Amino acid sequence: MKKGDIIEKILYTFIILMFIQLSLTVYQITRYDRHNYSCVEMSHDCEMFFESLGIHTLRAHSDDHVWLILDFKYFKLPFESTALIFSNPEWLGEKIRYIDEGDFIGSQQVGGFR
Repeated sequence: MKKGDIIEKILYTFIILMFIQLSLTVYQITRYDRHNYSCVEMSHDCEMFFESLGIHTLRAHSDDHVWLILDFKYFKLPFESTALIFSNPEWLGEKIRYIDEGDFIGSQQVGGFR
């Protein structure tokens, strides 16, 4: 694989992620009151959205917070669903207690709302 091909794939991935974030932002704005949300509920809805696009998601749990990890096979990106940004709550002191597969496989719900 040429260096130019790798750069092209990276840029293409970032463009896709930008569109995903824009779509999520529009989706979330219409659903949630900014003063009344739950990280569990929002991670559930974001997981449903990402899985429906074919992006495998994992859910990370700390003592008092839940966020997503998007698994692109070759790399993983943390996604903070309450802020709707690609950010890792561990950078702010959250410690992962466990990671699970979440409630969805593709667009099919396989687990209960947690």
